[in-house]
Amino acid sequence: MAQASRAGRGGEYRRLAWLVLALVLVAPRMVRADSDMQPAVEEEVNANIPAEPDSFWTRKTMTGDWGGLRAWLSAQGVNINLNYTSDFLDNVQGGIKQGGVYEGLLLGQVDVDLAKLVGWQGARFHISAMSVEGEPEGRGLTNGYVGSLLTVSNIEAAPTEKIYTVWLQQVTDAGAVSLRLGVLGIDDEFMISQTSQLFLGNTFAGVTNDLPAGGATYPLAAPAVRLALKPLPQVTWMNAVFDGDPTGGNGSTFVDEQQPSDTLFSFSGGVFVISELDVATFALPSAPAAPLVVKFGSWYDSGTHFASLRYDSQGISLASPDSNGEPRNHVGDWGAYGVADWPLYRLHAGSDQGVSAFLRASVSPSDENLVDRFADGGIVEKGLIPARPADLFGVEFAYSHVSSAERDFDLAERTYVNPDYPLANYEFQLEETYQVQITKWWALQPDIQEYFHPGGNVVNPDGNLRKNALVMGMRLIASF
Repeated sequence: MAQASRAGRGGEYRRLAWLVLALVLVAPRMVRADSDMQPAVEEEVNANIPAEPDSFWTRKTMTGDWGGLRAWLSAQGVNINLNYTSDFLDNVQGGIKQGGVYEGLLLGQVDVDLAKLVGWQGARFHISAMSVEGEPEGRGLTNGYVGSLLTVSNIEAAPTEKIYTVWLQQVTDAGAVSLRLGVLGIDDEFMISQTSQLFLGNTFAGVTNDLPAGGATYPLAAPAVRLALKPLPQVTWMNAVFDGDPTGGNGSTFVDEQQPSDTLFSFSGGVFVISELDVATFALPSAPAAPLVVKFGSWYDSGTHFASLRYDSQGISLASPDSNGEPRNHVGDWGAYGVADWPLYRLHAGSDQGVSAFLRASVSPSDENLVDRFADGGIVEKGLIPARPADLFGVEFAYSHVSSAERDFDLAERTYVNPDYPLANYEFQLEETYQVQITKWWALQPDIQEYFHPGGNVVNPDGNLRKNALVMGMRLIASF
């Protein structure tokens, strides 16, 4: 009788697992909460969550194990994550104007190990949906207050509710080959530094400032296929093809495409191709189990509407009174980048407590790209205060070099319009942050960001030179 009872409950739980998955697939809006987990676009899976004591302050998630259901679902291959991140940020000095905003991201994710659920070996299914609370397009902290090239917060987006990513992955040859097909984000797997995930500032300026609407990076994703090969245990080679314009537009970088407010799977604007080689190299004696990881990548976008920053369609300077105001279109764009993640010190063997550093850099052509050279880097320490073993402290910088094409346009502005017009040069950002891990599911993160030459040495709408900006605020992170 006991065995029959357990078998009956198992069948009931299995039906419930399928019901939960179906609900997420057909009704992504149901994952919304009233008011979001950092990093905003990182999609990790809590695989095989074990049953745990129902203590509110020691749980891995705020809602716990759901009376054992969550652990049972995980054992069947269904893992559900619901993370909420909110930022309270204020531009207290400089920039365009002073003031603050509230931004929130609720990100729901379901990951299914199809080998456990239906016996499909090496297969995995993923779907995520988001609800974003923030300011309308152009009125967020970045564009409305600071005026920086970098996005001040990596969860900043116009208000939206939509399916974010959905894909099916097949792994073969003992993990040596991985094929992923669906709607993906470039910043899910490419140009990633694990050490940099602590920081609020979105430092993908070397790519997002050069692509239509920022490309398929948060909060946008696009239809894509990704192939990853692992010829050696320490080497991974990833290649992917994405749709070129995730907004559904024609791939123009002249018109600032608006972010879709609902789910959109775009098949327009050419294609974006990216390739990255990841190599785990040597480890320092101070962190023997954590090697230096270096990544080298390049990308190409086949779009036909990459707008020149200096010449119109007739070959006349865009600053000239004789210009028709329509930029010359370039066909195709490209870039290259490198990333280094280096664990410098570990308190204990196999532990993630210690000190890590990262460095990332990218280059792209000048004529059609506002940012032609970009670099960021920083250092993060975890658990060096014995009483605070899970806290994180980090300092980071980001440098965006404004292209010579934009500078040539400014020189032309001096000739034709205003002899005192400022010349674009660079933007430099510093960020200092401390993440206080209150419980396993709840953290607070005070944050300070300083922007030197926000926008790259430009004038505000009132005609005055944009001054250095200071942003202060707090992030809340909760996992349900």
